[in-house]
Amino acid sequence: MNILSWIITSSADPKKTSPFVKGLLISIAPVALMMLGWSDGQSSSFVDGIADLVFFSLSIISVIMMLVGLKRKQDLRRWAARQE
Repeated sequence: MNILSWIITSSADPKKTSPFVKGLLISIAPVALMMLGWSDGQSSSFVDGIADLVFFSLSIISVIMMLVGLKRKQDLRRWAARQE
C-alpha cells in the first residue's frame, strides 16, 4: 500500500481527503502569516474585519428571512397560531 495515498485519503470515504491533511493545511496558515511578517496587531485587525463581515452578512440574511416569512404569512392569511 502506498503510504502517501494512505495519509491523503479519508479512511471513511477513499474519494475524499483525510481530516489529517485538512488540519495540516489549516495549521500552515499561522506559520505562513508569521513568516510573512504579520504582527499580532495586523492579524487581530484582519480577523476583526472578517468577524464584522460575517456579522453584517448574517444580519442581512436574518432580516431577509423575517421579511419573507412575514410576506408568506400575509399571502397565506395566517395571522393566528391556531386557525378556526
